[in-house]
Amino acid sequence: MMTEAQLARLPGILREIVDCDRRIAAARAPLSNPVVAGSAVGGPIAELHRLRSLRRELSARAAGLYGRAPLRGDPGPGRPTSARAA
Repeated sequence: MMTEAQLARLPGILREIVDCDRRIAAARAPLSNPVVAGSAVGGPIAELHRLRSLRRELSARAAGLYGRAPLRGDPGPGRPTSARAA
């Protein structure tokens, strides 16, 4: 989980992506309960689709600005190499 201090250091669009992810998680939470999911299908599902669409759009814009994120463990632009990090 990201702390508020870490979130504050993120550039604008990345902060928006994290916020969108948090809203997706909050919208998804009631749907994990089968009783709630069966009774309130329309609203939360539509909101979830809207948030996922927003997330894809933000990710595409961020990829244009920052490029592809390196795979876990891969050194990449702005990341320390494993030798320096150790």
